[in-house]
Amino acid sequence: MEWVKLAVSINEDASEMISEILLESGAAGTQVTGGSLPETDGYGEIPINQIEEGCRVCAYFPMDEEMEGRIAQVKERLLRLMETDLGFDPGTLQLSTESVDEKDWENEWKKYFKPQRVSDFVVIKPTWEPYTPASDETVVEIDPGMAFGTGTHETTRMCIALLEEYLQAGDSVLDVGCGSGILAVVAAKLGAGSVLALDLDSVAVETAQKNVLINNAEGKVRVIRSDILSAVPEDSKYNIIVANIIADVIIKLNQSILRYMKKPGIYICSGIIKDRLDDVLAALKKNGLRAIKVSNRGEWCAIACKGKG
Repeated sequence: MEWVKLAVSINEDASEMISEILLESGAAGTQVTGGSLPETDGYGEIPINQIEEGCRVCAYFPMDEEMEGRIAQVKERLLRLMETDLGFDPGTLQLSTESVDEKDWENEWKKYFKPQRVSDFVVIKPTWEPYTPASDETVVEIDPGMAFGTGTHETTRMCIALLEEYLQAGDSVLDVGCGSGILAVVAAKLGAGSVLALDLDSVAVETAQKNVLINNAEGKVRVIRSDILSAVPEDSKYNIIVANIIADVIIKLNQSILRYMKKPGIYICSGIIKDRLDDVLAALKKNGLRAIKVSNRGEWCAIACKGKG
């Protein structure tokens, strides 16, 4: 299969913002690269603040009849961004494209995915990398495929940290928009009794199912295709619900989430850009939910909530 690689020239502060634009425009994956990459830290992660000025965010799109429209959409959003006072210089935002073969892409992005400790106790590692865990570490093995996350994004890290804080042994967990299944597997490994993972994308469901098997979590985790909560029986209730999506979908989800929460229960929502935090908090309050913790990483926020009363 042929893919198109879009590269946007940026300054380092804009990396997360541009990645989000590209993902919302239909990118199957992104990576941040610099002119020459620095040494990684102990977990193989490249600190964003060490990437050289003039780095690029690269995104991959399938070569199909919609490609021309996607490029136009990205150009429009970048132009709009350049006309906005962001409080910092995002860089030139110059856009370039090139065709890449699927095998070339696969080999390229794998070079940047190394074992990483993403929270106090959880390490995410690719299936092809060796790793010897410390005694206090929980290791989750991931083969994300080329279309889904590796678990190292700020939004996922915050969700994992909140799961560590609030999940109790034996809890039932609902993961809405599971992607590659990282949060579902993490919940199982942290002691959840059962996990139901949902995603609308059939490829995501297949990828998540594979990662459940890789981690020997099939006894706890079930992955199904669902448009938000449409496939979940209304009489189902969960101790913890986690949704790492985007602000607009979370606001919509907030309207019905209480019906699926046990009392007491915890609702963790992430994928919220800072500019939309107040909108999400207002929607939570409107729908009978109370924020008990707000986490911040870079340009992103995550919220842990309870039902009022």
